[in-house]
Amino acid sequence: MKFKEFDQAMQNIQSYLDERKKLTAVLDVISPTSTGVVEFGGKFLDDYIALLSYAVNDKSEWIAWYCWECDFGTKPLNIIINKKPHMIDSIQKLYNIINGKYG
Repeated sequence: MKFKEFDQAMQNIQSYLDERKKLTAVLDVISPTSTGVVEFGGKFLDDYIALLSYAVNDKSEWIAWYCWECDFGTKPLNIIINKKPHMIDSIQKLYNIINGKYG
């Protein structure tokens, strides 16, 4: 998979999650005392991420980490590869790490 296709797929995930956050905000206004969490589309997202991971041979589950833990680059991860530090804070850097391009 080329970067352009990967980037579009990652943007699709981020857009979907942004829409889900909007739904959560609406529910918070309607029912401010509720402790409900919007999980609508969770299985779809998990399957989409799994399929994308399969397509780019992401055996280390970097994509899932980037979406959930890194929050699409807002909480970057610093890693060491071949004694050199690398920060994963963008889709391009994520793509490079998955493909073994440590630039």
